[in-house]
Amino acid sequence: MATYEVFGLGPAISRAFALNEKGQTAGVSWDSISDSPDPVNLWEWATIWNRLSGGTRLEPPPPGVTSRAEGINDGGSVVGSFCPTQGDSRTWRRHGFVSHKGSMTDLRPILGTEYSAAFDINNAGKVVGEAGLYLGTAEDPGQLSVPFVYDVEAGSPPLFPLGKPPGHDGIQRAMSINNHGAVVGVGGTPERGFLYTGDSLMGDSLIYLDNSDVSEISDSGLIAGAILQGAHWVAAVYDTNDSQPKFEPIGHLPGHTYSTARSINDKGEVVGISQVSLGNTMSRGFLYQDGVMTDLNDLIPAGSGWVLDTGLAINNAGEIAAWGSYNGQSRSCLLVPSDVFRVTRENNSLIWYVLRGLLDDTPGVVYPPGGPPIPVDPDWRRLDPNKLDVLSGLAVNQMASLIKDPDVRRHVEEAGIRVMEESVRKLREGS
Repeated sequence: MATYEVFGLGPAISRAFALNEKGQTAGVSWDSISDSPDPVNLWEWATIWNRLSGGTRLEPPPPGVTSRAEGINDGGSVVGSFCPTQGDSRTWRRHGFVSHKGSMTDLRPILGTEYSAAFDINNAGKVVGEAGLYLGTAEDPGQLSVPFVYDVEAGSPPLFPLGKPPGHDGIQRAMSINNHGAVVGVGGTPERGFLYTGDSLMGDSLIYLDNSDVSEISDSGLIAGAILQGAHWVAAVYDTNDSQPKFEPIGHLPGHTYSTARSINDKGEVVGISQVSLGNTMSRGFLYQDGVMTDLNDLIPAGSGWVLDTGLAINNAGEIAAWGSYNGQSRSCLLVPSDVFRVTRENNSLIWYVLRGLLDDTPGVVYPPGGPPIPVDPDWRRLDPNKLDVLSGLAVNQMASLIKDPDVRRHVEEAGIRVMEESVRKLREGS
C-alpha cells in the first residue's frame, strides 16, 4: 500500500471535487459575506488548483455571482454551476457552465431550463449534468430534473437520455462521462443508478442498476458507487467488462456501517467515504487498493495536522483529491504518492519536489504566483539564475509544509515567497 505526502489546496476553506491526469483539481473555495443577512451564507467561487501554484478562481458568466466547479478534463476545461444571487447557492437558482478553450458559457439558454448543473466533462468536450425546473418556493423548491449530455465542441443540441425536461420522476442527473462516451448517473422510479452507452464504444443502450447509487465511470469501464445492503449503503464497484456484470461490495472501515465510493481509476483503485452510520459526523476517507480498504489517515505522515474525512477523486497516477480539516480548518488537499519524488538536501531533488508529478525525463511548466510561466527543460540547469531562484523559492515555500513548528513554518513560507517575488520582479524588469 502506497504512502502519501499531503499538499493543501488554499485558500483556507476549500473543497476539491474533481482531479485530472495532470494533477489539476477543481472545486470550490469560500469567503464569508460580511453583509449577508444569513450568517451561514458564504461567498462561493469555482476554483482550479495546479500542482505547482495556488488556486485560480473562475469568474462566472453574467449574471453569475457565486459559483462552483464540479469537473475538469485533461485539457483543463472545467464545468460546474453558478448562482445569479449573492450568497444564495440553493440548487434551484443554479445555471450550469462550461469553461472551454478560454471561453465561459452559460448552459441555461442552451438547455432551455430554469436551472441546471454540469458535473463532468471528458477529453472530447462532452459535458454531462442535470437540467430542470423548480415547482415550489425558495424554501422548498420541489425540483424536477433530467440528465443531459452536451457536446461543447460540436455545439449540437443537448441530448436527454432519460427524456426531455422537465421530467416527472424527481431529481435525475448524469454524474460522470468517460473518454469513450459512456455516462453514469442516478434516475428513474424508484431512483437508482443508470449506465447510458448511447454514443460510446459499448454500443447504444440504457441500463438501470437496481438498488444502487453511482458516482463515476473510468475509461476501463469500472463504475464506482454504492449498493443498498439491508438498511445500509455499502461502497461497491461495477465492472462493465464482465459477462454478467453486477455491483460487488468492497466494504467499509472497521467499526463503520456505511460507505460509498466516490471515484475509481482505470486500475480499479477506489476512494470514498466511510462512516459509523449514514449522516454521522464521524467519517473517514478511504483508499481501496488490491482488495484492501485503508483509512487515508493511516497513509499520510503522523502529526501532519490533517484529518481526512473523504476521498473525492483519484487519477491513474494514484494521486488523490481529499477533503477534511487542517488544524481544525475545513480544507481540501492533494495526496501525492511518496515514491513519486524523493526529498533530499540536494538542490536537484528540491527542484523536482516542486515539479512533483513530472517524470524525471519529461519537460514541464511552472506557474509561479504572480509571475509568468517558466518552461522547464529536463536539464533544469539551463535556466537563467532568476528563473532558478523562482523555482528554489517555490520549493522552499512548499517544503515549509513539512515543518511541524507553526512559527518556524510561517517564517520559512515567507522566506520562499520573498525569494519568488524578488526573482519575478527581476524577470519582469529583464535584469
